[in-house]
Amino acid sequence: MLTKTRVIESLQSMPEQITMEDIIDRLQSLDDLETALDDIRKGNGYQHEDVMSEARQWIKDKQWQQP
Repeated sequence: MLTKTRVIESLQSMPEQITMEDIIDRLQSLDDLETALDDIRKGNGYQHEDVMSEARQWIKDKQWQQP
């Protein structure tokens, strides 16, 4: 969950002249990041080694399908 302090710090780091779209994009990205970090803290996620292993297997499988 976002905190007011985190939102304010994030907005203060932006340029002086910004659009509403810039603000919305920043807040959405910040919220997405906080949600992901919360999931990781709860143990929901994938280990780096598992992702890399699956990626290697996917690449290997795709190479056989190429014409």
